[in-house]
Amino acid sequence: MASSNQFTLFDDFGEGPKPSVIPKTHQLPVCDGGYFDALAAIGLAVLVDAYIDTGGVSPLIVWTPDGFVVSYKEVGHRQVPKLRDLKYSVAGAWRKGDKDSWKAAEGHTKKSPGWDNTPVINTDSAEVDVSQSPEIPITIGERTLKMLNPERQLYGVANKLGSPEWFNLCVYACRVRGLELLDGSFNESSITVNSMVLPQASKGAFASSSFSIENKSLPGTITTSLSRLTCLAVAGFIFAAKGQSPQKSVQGFAIPVPKHLRLETIKRIVKQNRERLSNGGFFFAYDNYLALLKSLLEYQEDEKPLGEDATLFSVAGASFIPLGNSSSPSGSWQLAIPKHRYTIESVERLQRLLISWKRAKQTGKDKTISIDRSAVAKLMRGFEYSDPKEATEGYLEYVFDVGLVTTSNNRIYFLTQNFFKEIMAHKYQPLLQELLEGDLKPFVNLVRQETYHAAFPPKGQAETQPNYQMIRSLREVQNSDDLIKAITEIAIERGITKIATVNSSKSKAERWLNPYEPALKRLIELAESDYSPKLLANLILSFALSKRPYEQVDGDDNAENLLDALQTEETND
Repeated sequence: MASSNQFTLFDDFGEGPKPSVIPKTHQLPVCDGGYFDALAAIGLAVLVDAYIDTGGVSPLIVWTPDGFVVSYKEVGHRQVPKLRDLKYSVAGAWRKGDKDSWKAAEGHTKKSPGWDNTPVINTDSAEVDVSQSPEIPITIGERTLKMLNPERQLYGVANKLGSPEWFNLCVYACRVRGLELLDGSFNESSITVNSMVLPQASKGAFASSSFSIENKSLPGTITTSLSRLTCLAVAGFIFAAKGQSPQKSVQGFAIPVPKHLRLETIKRIVKQNRERLSNGGFFFAYDNYLALLKSLLEYQEDEKPLGEDATLFSVAGASFIPLGNSSSPSGSWQLAIPKHRYTIESVERLQRLLISWKRAKQTGKDKTISIDRSAVAKLMRGFEYSDPKEATEGYLEYVFDVGLVTTSNNRIYFLTQNFFKEIMAHKYQPLLQELLEGDLKPFVNLVRQETYHAAFPPKGQAETQPNYQMIRSLREVQNSDDLIKAITEIAIERGITKIATVNSSKSKAERWLNPYEPALKRLIELAESDYSPKLLANLILSFALSKRPYEQVDGDDNAENLLDALQTEETND
């Protein structure tokens, strides 16, 4: 009797032959070292999951210096591929017929003619109709709001920043020639490169290296050689990207870049990132970066699949600039994962601080934002590269840009001291110990009492005027002489005041001993040996002007509630 390759019900109970499990790996080349490469790697894993029976274990994506590696265990090919996530786009103009004489028939859409010269195809019910605007509920604070369905939103942005016909041709390739894309035999001249997945850094419309939005001026030999990766990138784009509305001044997409992640993990953190309101415009990249970091931390707390680490290499994206009725790619971006150990609370507070900063600098009926972008970049670089110098400079610029004085519509939102502790613990642990527990602690507390606690006293105490002269003297420190002058003036002024208040209860010897003398001595030693005087001054101010863990001050709850109430929809297109 001839042997059969079909599996029976009894195979699950240990009777009969077991299907062989074959470990497989795919090495992808390095193209741009970021956005495009990550899209292609995620797309390859998506097609593996669609066409290959992996025994219930999600494909693994690993970053290496030589390119991404996608590995999985192959039990066999699926009899019916899982293609439900690879959907075609139906542009709104096609349905309405207001910009195109052709109207899409039910269940059909347009694509670039491609290898089979068919400009109209059946979608097999796998489509996203951009003429429709379905919504989903989301919760912010105590309110339930509605936002545009994330899938519909992504396709809407993709249609405007790319080409829906080109997009559908790539989806068509994934759906009908997926196995060729997996084994590497796919090589198709009709697949061009598009800035939606491979944006170039524009040098101007007349530069010799510039090319069109659809990149059709690139040589055919290049686009053909990239055709497989381009189709994989579109699959990855559908699975992992979040888009920003073309109506905003800065447009584009954001994706997680895996370092060691399974496809199912990417699906979870992307879903959380998509189903929320975004802080858009200039803040879009930073907002998605922090949201994905937070989602991965939450995932790591919940479970560790197969005992493996789940890590990101970076978060990347593409940016576009509006030019009349169309948009031009301005390049790609990539934000690194910090080397220090950071917590969910620190990431979340940084994300909310950016919302607060943006809100405070909006003016006029059109809510024009006038903000020092270099200051925002400093704060984010400090977090991204675990650098206390950049982090403290950026944070202090935020504090003085927004101001300690609050109004009913504007309340400053503080980071916690833990945010700076986490950054300093990476390379500055000895200095951190001195600031929190050593001779420097009384001086930090003095500055805090005169600044932060004056404006935001503990509950039950009255507000007083912050000592802006003290703040200014520390902010202006550039060298050792500046630092010595600032801390000496502060210590003498406040020390004399303190001596006067304890005059009746202390011995004569103690009465005339300045209580901040050890701190002054140690600060001078540090400034003249190991650390930058400016860094020392900024650290003192940052720890003084940040919230302590579990500290309750007047106005803090109001600041939280105000952010929830004022957060607006940034993602509709």
